[in-house]
This record gives sequence, structure tokens and C-alpha cells, in this order.
Amino acid sequence: IWSAPLQRKLYTLLRSRSELSMRVESHQPVDIVRRLQDRTLDLGILYEPPSLPELRCIPIGELSLRLFSSNKSDSVADALAGNYVYLDGGGGFERFHHQRFGENIVPALHTNINELATDYLAQRGGACFLPFSLRTRLRAAGLTPVRGAPAFRRQLNVAYNAGSVRKELVETVANCFSNVNV
Repeated sequence: IWSAPLQRKLYTLLRSRSELSMRVESHQPVDIVRRLQDRTLDLGILYEPPSLPELRCIPIGELSLRLFSSNKSDSVADALAGNYVYLDGGGGFERFHHQRFGENIVPALHTNINELATDYLAQRGGACFLPFSLRTRLRAAGLTPVRGAPAFRRQLNVAYNAGSVRKELVETVANCFSNVNV
């Protein structure tokens, strides 16, 4: 989930609230939910809002993945048949990908790291579903959206424990991440 738009929100927050000390880490959703429940984590950013009564969720924006290719004239079929990189976007993206393209696509590279996928494509050419919010950077790397390719969209949520002793501060921080498009 973590990307430039979220980083900009974080930097804005830290500039405006210099008294805050933040620790930003990446974890699996199940670990984030567990840590929110046991209150060893104040705030988590997740795709799926946990349906637990003690956790509150606020929708903050959307992730949009689009198929980008180094070949401007690629059709969807050509992009997926060439030097294709599968950027793992979790279970929702896996279902989206399988429903639209089946199981027969064998990627040259399978990763969950945006920067690795982007660098690979810049060096070797090919195609990959990447965050649309990075389109300016991707265009500079020679990648353009593939016409006619379906887009994958997913809601982003901030989750926190409603019983937190720092509830007011946590809600303030959560609201700083609103209206973000990844």
C-alpha cells in the first residue's frame, strides 16, 4: 500500500505536528489487525476494513492499478504476453487478474515491490499493473497506460482501536491521511 501519495501525507503531518514521533512499518493485514486489537499499534492502513467491534475504520482514498507498458502500441493481449511483470497487490488483485486474464499468464517477474517492478520495466521493457498515481514518474521511465486495459480499484482504510488512550490524537492523525489516491 505504501507509496508516494501516502509519504507526502506523512511528511505534511510531521511538518504540522512536530511533537509527534512516528514509526512506519509494513506488515501483513492479519498482523496489523492483531496489533490494533492488543493496542501495540495505534493506527493501520488497510484495504479491507476489519469487522471487529473495537476497531474503527475510516475510508481515506483509493488504490488504482493500471496496466502500463514500455511499448506504446501494445494491446492488452500483447502486454500480457510479452515481458510481463506481476506486481502482487493482494488477494483482491489476484481475483481481479484471474477473472479477467485466467491462469495461463506466466510473468517474467513476480514481485510485491513497486520500485523493483518499475525499475525492471525501465531496464528491460515489458508491462505491469502499477499504481496510476505514479503515472508522471512512469511516463518519465518510458511507460504508458495500455489502451483498453481494465483498471483495478480498491478502497484504502485507516483503522484504529476505539478504546485507545490516545483516541483523540489517533483520530487526528487518521484524518490527515484522508483523500489519498495511490
